[in-house]
Amino acid sequence: MKCVDTDFLIAVLRGDQSAIPVIEELDREKIRFTTVINAFELYAGAYYTGKKAVEESKNLLSKFHIINFDDTCAEKAGEIFATLKKKGMSLDVRDVMIAAVASNYDLTLITRNVKHFSRIEGLKVKSW
Repeated sequence: MKCVDTDFLIAVLRGDQSAIPVIEELDREKIRFTTVINAFELYAGAYYTGKKAVEESKNLLSKFHIINFDDTCAEKAGEIFATLKKKGMSLDVRDVMIAAVASNYDLTLITRNVKHFSRIEGLKVKSW
């Protein structure tokens, strides 16, 4: 199963043709996942842009199962954050939280930010 990152959601909203094969793959799996953090990021940009963007974002997100960030995800995020910090690496806190959700639910994260997410040991990441 797969979980899509914000960059993918934005590409879908912009009509990026490279996103179509991924959407088709997700449709074959019968369920589309993203995280509540990705939803936040999408809405933040949409509200900045305007009412039409907000409605388009709501419509798109209604087609996804949005996974919440719970206490087990918080623990995993803390572990990831501390591990990276000990190695002298940094990663945006939101990306750490997204990675924790994907990891906790054993999902492959679909993103174009493979370089960032590949720092996280054990996280399954796939570019699109």
